[in-house]
Amino acid sequence: MKTLILFLLFTSSLSIAGVPKGVDWHKGSIESAFKLAKEQNKHLFLYWGAIWCPPCNHIKKKVFTNPSFQKEVKNFLAVYLDGDTDRAQIWGEKLKASGYPTMLVMSPDGKELMRFPTSVNAKKYTELLRTSKKRKISIEDLLKKKRPTDEEWSQLAFYSWGQNKGIKDKLGLYEKLYNKIPLRLKEERAALLLSYIGKLSKDKKSKRLKTPLGKDFEKIINQKVLARKFVSTLAYSGGSYIDFLYDDIESRIRHHSKLKKLLDELSNDKSITVEERLFSLAYEMNLALEDEKLLPAFQKKLLLKVKETDKEAKDGYTRQDAMSTAIWILKKSKLLKEAKSYAQKELSKSIAPYYFMSYLASIEKDLGNLEGQLSWSKKAWEGAKGGSTRFQWGTSYLRTMIDQNKKKNFAKDFKSIIGELLKQPDAFSGRNKKRLERLQKSLAKLKDKTFNLRIKAILLEECSKLKDGKSCHKSFKSLKLI
Repeated sequence: MKTLILFLLFTSSLSIAGVPKGVDWHKGSIESAFKLAKEQNKHLFLYWGAIWCPPCNHIKKKVFTNPSFQKEVKNFLAVYLDGDTDRAQIWGEKLKASGYPTMLVMSPDGKELMRFPTSVNAKKYTELLRTSKKRKISIEDLLKKKRPTDEEWSQLAFYSWGQNKGIKDKLGLYEKLYNKIPLRLKEERAALLLSYIGKLSKDKKSKRLKTPLGKDFEKIINQKVLARKFVSTLAYSGGSYIDFLYDDIESRIRHHSKLKKLLDELSNDKSITVEERLFSLAYEMNLALEDEKLLPAFQKKLLLKVKETDKEAKDGYTRQDAMSTAIWILKKSKLLKEAKSYAQKELSKSIAPYYFMSYLASIEKDLGNLEGQLSWSKKAWEGAKGGSTRFQWGTSYLRTMIDQNKKKNFAKDFKSIIGELLKQPDAFSGRNKKRLERLQKSLAKLKDKTFNLRIKAILLEECSKLKDGKSCHKSFKSLKLI
């Protein structure tokens, strides 16, 4: 009876996590959604993600449950596409979606109008959803427009350009947009500025002037209301941006001091999410890792904040988002035993415990316990749910075996993982294909002809079980696995 109750509770939590309530999601296939949108001349809002993904859970909690968003999305044909559903990876390729989550607005005739970032709050998300519906031209055509409206500038500023693989010169794009956007659009200018500096600071060949950008960056960290909207970027990259923008030591010290004070305040700001408050400590963490004299005091401060986060993050969505951040920052801050303790705690609380098993594998590696790493990696694969997710965790386990030169049970587990993959119609598409490519690179490191012949024999055997074995063989050959 106890087992049955636990099973029902677990499957119930998966159902809630998988398809959030409050939105009238399309019941049929994605193909039928596109057909219906065209027939009804209705825009599509499309979400592509996974149950285990922390940013996905952030969106589910803070956006999909928001009443204003729920009201606005009724004007769209809403499509929820989990990455583990049938043909999801094929559609991921068609939609140029590789990272979870990817969220799009598409016109009735299939033009991409908006691709949402995960960092904006529910109010901005709803605003972007509403204004993108008014537009008839694609996002690429909007880039060519000489005089965008304020609403269109907002869409250009908050469009997730990092996910758009069609545009190669992202630095040139950000520079062009930032130099053209009206001064009155402060939030939009701030969004473009941070994207621009992020690319510029990594471009070693660039000779662009930094002085005006430094003045504009200072405006962001001087305004708490504005900075609050970009807390994650400022916490993670703000320190490196300051070092890039300001050449003299006094300016750097002054701006670092401002940023530290700002992020200290934001770490206790209840108007932002519990995960964002915790993540605001990432800036101070980076400083402490550079100067280990600062590390003990920071670790003490961090442990108190993680304890607070653990207490406040109660529902499944919030825990998956916040506690993954907690474990990451503990691990990064060299508090490995504490990170391990919290990861183990999540196994009984998480909507996707296998996600935290992967964390445990990584922590054990850092602790020097390779057997523990391999054990948790295998448990993560065995506990994973969903076709694409199981293959992701399975290949991670196989690559761990390769790294440790563990060949004893490799062939057996390899056959099981590949055999399960080939039952999926999207076996060679999207994220599955990328995992196969990574696996191939790992296998290529082994210079054992007998072992490699055994792997090829397994692939040929598994292909022979399929109706279209030739196509399977051709796909593996193109990936240099056969």
